[in-house]
Amino acid sequence: MDKLLTNSKVIHPALEDGCIVCHQPHGSSNNYLLKSTFPAGNYVPSKKESFAVCWECHDSDLFELEKTTTATNFRNGDVNLHNVHRKGKNERSCIMCHNVHASPNEHLIEDKVKFGEWELPIRYTPRENGGSCFPGCHAEKSYSR
Repeated sequence: MDKLLTNSKVIHPALEDGCIVCHQPHGSSNNYLLKSTFPAGNYVPSKKESFAVCWECHDSDLFELEKTTTATNFRNGDVNLHNVHRKGKNERSCIMCHNVHASPNEHLIEDKVKFGEWELPIRYTPRENGGSCFPGCHAEKSYSR
């Protein structure tokens, strides 16, 4: 964890108050010794209650709303792209694209995404009013707020 935090450009703001904001170091019935639920794995049923630790700080609208102009900046017009990515045949966890602790990229975006045994580059490029990614799982896609 020290290496990740030292070598990352972006640190999750929750870490300013220490690990115990999210974790119970002496034991928990939740994955990763978390205070609240967060699913293990990359492909998980995307139920709001499965990500309870996130909603202690973040608004769940960024996860639930199909259309919004305020709940998230990861949208194409008013289409909530977090919602698009979490639904469908292969429901995805946040950790497919985000590192919840620290990252070399804005918005805690990972450099690579696990896809089975492969690690595919995400190739995220932020722009003033949106951005793009060009991972191995789909062609380059751009979005604009």
